[in-house]
Amino acid sequence: MNLPVPAVGLEPGPDWATDINNSLTIVDQHNHAPGSGVQITPSGILINTDLAFNTNSATTLLSSQYVPQVSAIAPLTAVYVIGRELYYNDGAGNSVQLTSNGSIAGATGSISGLVPPASASYSGSTFIWQSNVLTAANMDAGSVILRNITASSKGLTLNPPAAMSSDYSLVLPSLPVSTSFMTLDASGNMAGSISTSGGIVGSNIAALTITAAKIANATITTTQIASSTILLSNLATSARESVVATGSTDFLNNGVKTIITFPTAITNTSGSYNISNGQYTVPTTGFLDVASSVSVSGTPSGTTYLTLYIYNNGSEVVHTDISIPASGNPAGVMISLCGYGVTAGDIITIRAQYNGASAGLSNAYTSYSLR
Repeated sequence: MNLPVPAVGLEPGPDWATDINNSLTIVDQHNHAPGSGVQITPSGILINTDLAFNTNSATTLLSSQYVPQVSAIAPLTAVYVIGRELYYNDGAGNSVQLTSNGSIAGATGSISGLVPPASASYSGSTFIWQSNVLTAANMDAGSVILRNITASSKGLTLNPPAAMSSDYSLVLPSLPVSTSFMTLDASGNMAGSISTSGGIVGSNIAALTITAAKIANATITTTQIASSTILLSNLATSARESVVATGSTDFLNNGVKTIITFPTAITNTSGSYNISNGQYTVPTTGFLDVASSVSVSGTPSGTTYLTLYIYNNGSEVVHTDISIPASGNPAGVMISLCGYGVTAGDIITIRAQYNGASAGLSNAYTSYSLR
């Protein structure tokens, strides 16, 4: 500081006093700048209140360190640390978080937890999501709307089922070698191993799974059925009924219409034919084929008529008759009915009427076939 220091015992009084005054003036004016006193070191400074820089910058700092706070502090435009994260108070008093878990914090609505090596980027009309370098990331979202990359494209929405009891995965199939039916197993694996060119064959259909209730009327015609592909062995028989009965010994009185009984049942699939009263009760709704024939014994003395009827629920459906001349040989009559629509519970009977002398029956036969 170049203080004029008086020499003790050498300078006379007036010079001594002048040096002292000059030295005090220099001391009073010093500011510890270079050449104006010894510069103050950090150990000589105690900062116990806010330190103002008077709109000047703090320059040549190596770093700045902060005391972590438990909550935001008040001053506007302040930079500070809460816990482990860096914050800034903007001019409106908003506390803005600048870091998050070792990375820059995004703006409101950004992806939290997106820290390296995970990344999200956009390139060539494609968003790229990665969980690691060159490793794709999963996405957990609701419905996904797919659109063409054109202006105002319509969207296709992919939705999960409305109610799911548990999480599961759907695994897409590999590309098949040809156009194929797609299957889905209980584990969620899709496959395209059944070529459409071969059609749906028997091995693809579980036994007894295609029933009449699943087939619309008049939808399967001969043009849809390949030659020799449906065999008798492929047809279910549970809905078919077959009855063959013979041996009637009933007696016909002149002019009386009589229900014929056929007491010997050769075939009676479900027991629908009653050999005691001659009634056939239709077991299931369908189409019925009926055939029956009877003969009368004896030689009439005059022209007579033998008539055979088919009845349903007490009403005539069809009849046929034969004229037997006087002194003619014993004669018989046959009747048939094909594709007659019946309902379960209908009662079918065969009836005969002989117009002439009374006569007994012989060579009696009847059959019912329900389909």
